[in-house]
Amino acid sequence: MAGSCLSTRAMKNISTTKTGLKMYTEMEKRQAILSYIVTGNSKAASKETGIPASTIREWKQQDWWDEKMQSVRDEADDILDGKFNEILHTTANQLKDRIEKGDYVMVGSKKVRKPVSARDLATVGGITFDKLRLLRNQPTSIKADAQQSVLNKISDRLKELADGGRIIDGETILSDGSRLVTSDDNDSHAN
Repeated sequence: MAGSCLSTRAMKNISTTKTGLKMYTEMEKRQAILSYIVTGNSKAASKETGIPASTIREWKQQDWWDEKMQSVRDEADDILDGKFNEILHTTANQLKDRIEKGDYVMVGSKKVRKPVSARDLATVGGITFDKLRLLRNQPTSIKADAQQSVLNKISDRLKELADGGRIIDGETILSDGSRLVTSDDNDSHAN
């Protein structure tokens, strides 16, 4: 039977419907997947695409579904990424314009530009600076310095212990007999 011999690729595009066999193109499958992603269920995706919900549910069980679904999601993410970048560029250009020329305000019936206030400039500058540092993987606060200070204190105490000191009742007794007293605020000094 020459007419019944179909390639494996062609078989993947054939689904059973109530009216018999139906061929679906790759584009129709992608549209079904996109509709499924957006709506979250096969019934709603079926209404949008005209492909029976049972066919979409059947496709979800196929090996190719997850790969194609990820591909469609990646494409949608790329489109969103481009749109967000466009918004950021427009925002940056508008901010630059406002900083240089001022905000638009109405004076009577006339639109004029008023210099941006120092407070607004400081806010815009601070946020821009922080976001730029995040983009460059640089710290945006000095919390790292506080952590380093604690680590230095621990290191100093360990060095004292290594030099022959001992800890008795929470106090460090140094090898020369002096005591390293720690106050409640974690500052250390020798007695």
